[in-house]
Amino acid sequence: MSSETPSDDLDRWRALSLLCSPVFILPVIHASLTESLATQFAFNYHTPRIHTVWSSMAVHYGWAHLVNNLVAYLAVTLIAYRLAAAISRERLFWRAAVGVGVVVPPVAVGVDRWLLVFYWDTVTPATTAAGFSVIVGGLIGLLTVLIGTVATTWYDQRRSTLLVGAVLCGGGVLAVAQSQCVSRSIAGGAVLTLAGIGGWVLRSRHRWMGSRRIDAHDMLLASGCVLVVVLMGSLLSYRVVAGELSGVFAHGAAFATGLIWSLLARWADTNLLER
Repeated sequence: MSSETPSDDLDRWRALSLLCSPVFILPVIHASLTESLATQFAFNYHTPRIHTVWSSMAVHYGWAHLVNNLVAYLAVTLIAYRLAAAISRERLFWRAAVGVGVVVPPVAVGVDRWLLVFYWDTVTPATTAAGFSVIVGGLIGLLTVLIGTVATTWYDQRRSTLLVGAVLCGGGVLAVAQSQCVSRSIAGGAVLTLAGIGGWVLRSRHRWMGSRRIDAHDMLLASGCVLVVVLMGSLLSYRVVAGELSGVFAHGAAFATGLIWSLLARWADTNLLER
């Protein structure tokens, strides 16, 4: 018999509806924005305006750009929320997620602008940035923290640390391979080894429980791990496509900021706030 009440189910449906709202709002914004308005709301590297740090998150260069961001956003947030709900830490999820939306854009855009304008001077006065991939990067940091939190609850601290370490190393190796800094065969072997470590951690719980069957909890946690590795490999890769540099610096700063913010939110939720 389920211990969840109708009120709990209603709260989770409301949460899922709120998380999915960008899927309906952002396409409407994209379809209604004129080219002039899109330019005004995008972040300009040489003449930045403070409101464009956040308004640029709603501006995209095309439908493909928007759809890619929305798919990544949905995958990350839904798995992160489900992990938090599985250990009754929804409050931690919401505090960290709201913080990511507020804190990550100025930090990521600021780091990116400092590197590209002041340090290397590699962008023109007309260069702009748009899209909410930095928000996705910050949410990947949140998902990573939740993976560690859930693994600590379901397994133990040592296995949790090993699992998170394997995930971060796997994402880093994949990003390096995508940047063509190492051969794909070497990177593939490294990722498979790290995947084996992660799989051992997930299965080790059943050795103590007397079961060899992989359950829904294991699959949920494994899905989060795979998602972090794949998205890290995509967002943190350094490459030039059609003369445009990928936002690796903004994405990297966003991931680090989201990770640190989520760790602080977890510490505050555990030690300062009433449970």
